Amino acid sequence: MRFLGTVITWIAASAIAYGLAAVFSQTMVLNNLAAMGAEVTVGIRWESTVDAVGGLTAYLAVIAAGFLVAFYIASLVKALIPALSFIAYPVAGAGAIGVALMLMKFQYEVYPIGGVDQPVGFWLQIFAGFIGGVVFEAFRPRD
Repeated sequence: MRFLGTVITWIAASAIAYGLAAVFSQTMVLNNLAAMGAEVTVGIRWESTVDAVGGLTAYLAVIAAGFLVAFYIASLVKALIPALSFIAYPVAGAGAIGVALMLMKFQYEVYPIGGVDQPVGFWLQIFAGFIGGVVFEAFRPRD
């Protein structure tokens, strides 16, 4: 039962981090368009953000895979250093997205996620991973 609870929590943490990451990405893209003089209405923001959440599903797979590895490593770290237990998963979530973005940049020579080429956009993605880690830490089955 504990395994199933861990899997469900991992899926939820991945989905929440992905949702935030997609919203942050689209917000950065729309803000860039508005800065160039495009008219970006509330309706356009809403519709394009909903589309982004539904359209970046490959990024969801990247986040879920990254969380799988990062959360396993975090579980080992917190077992070795119990004092870090409360922060292990949030840092792992942030690190997973940071590593994934850097690997994408290395592989493709560009960030395939919109808005990440600016520092604020990059750090918002890291924050989404951090929140995913907070969700995992808060709701994972306890020993």
